[in-house]
Amino acid sequence: KGGSIETKTVINVKEQKPQLLSDLNDSPSANTAKIGEEFFLEIRAQGKPKPNVTWLLNGQELSSHSSDYELIVTEDGLYRIVFHQFHERYLGEYQAVITTTTSTIRTKIIRVIGQQAPVFTQALPKFIQIKTGEKLTIECMAKGHPTPKVSWLRDGKVLSNKDGYDIKVDQTTGHSIFIIPIGTVKHSGKYECKVENQYGTHTAEINIEVLPPPTTQQKLKDFDLSRGQEATITVTANGTPLPPCIWFHNDKQIYPKPNHIVIIDDGPTHILKLLDVQLSDAGTYKAVVESSSSTTELISQVTVRDVPDESSESVDIHVSQGGSCTLECQATGTPLPEVIWTRDGQQIKANEHYQIESTANGNHRLIIKNSQYEHAGRYVANVCFKINPNL
Repeated sequence: KGGSIETKTVINVKEQKPQLLSDLNDSPSANTAKIGEEFFLEIRAQGKPKPNVTWLLNGQELSSHSSDYELIVTEDGLYRIVFHQFHERYLGEYQAVITTTTSTIRTKIIRVIGQQAPVFTQALPKFIQIKTGEKLTIECMAKGHPTPKVSWLRDGKVLSNKDGYDIKVDQTTGHSIFIIPIGTVKHSGKYECKVENQYGTHTAEINIEVLPPPTTQQKLKDFDLSRGQEATITVTANGTPLPPCIWFHNDKQIYPKPNHIVIIDDGPTHILKLLDVQLSDAGTYKAVVESSSSTTELISQVTVRDVPDESSESVDIHVSQGGSCTLECQATGTPLPEVIWTRDGQQIKANEHYQIESTANGNHRLIIKNSQYEHAGRYVANVCFKINPNL
């Protein structure tokens, strides 16, 4: 007669304590992580049932879900944590904890250290131009592991505050500030910012140009003119950029006037021409050359004299040889005019035969002593009136 038979079989699986087949590698070369690159740690372990592995960083359990790393487990007992782009925040002491339902074991503790050659996190300028007297500040921001040392150089020589610079360095962050407090032409040149640690060196070159201040001739020519003459006042002012020149007459700015005042600006050369000068043109002329760093004032005194008049009637004087005579001229004014005596158009200078006198009341004399035949001629008293520009 047909039927069925039911058989019950009980299989007992004997648990096996977790075993560490391959511990963490504690060699420094294996546990040096390059910042920003892939890095991993791994162990091999077995047990029944298959053990669970958690990873500790500085005693704290790492999450099993993170975009920063991947946890890999293989059938043959390989447990690996893989950082695809290792970050500094994961530096420290690592340990793996291997657990089954019955027991737990731990790996040795190893320290992961970072390695990163220095790089600039902010590009430095390749060329900087400032004017004389200006302040220059350059900022360096770099990273690396360990934090790079920052230094500033010129012509291969390391610079310090003793060289007249203001250098600030934070060696814990790789941040540095380089300051030239007051730029001068001597600061022009090639500079370098160097960041370095034991894994590499990175250098940025900076060319600094400090524009020279304007240079201006320090003295202007004074002029003593007669009415109707002309004068040319010239100023040379160099600089980058070329500084402008403004002209003043008795502290009032001058502007061009046809047939009378001409102003020419030709590069570094600045010219003021006074044509057909009149008494009103006398006075103080000032050239003001101004740049962003300095102002220079140059002065020229212009004196305008009235045209000499021959207003008196001619007088004939007869003198015996060896005799003496006195020629007189009365000319007053403020300031007192100058009288120039001439014989046949030639100016007379005082000597043993000629004695020239002038008094405060405007009396001017020419005394001829021990007259000789060669002293005969046409004598003229030329009166030159000097105009006081302050009146």
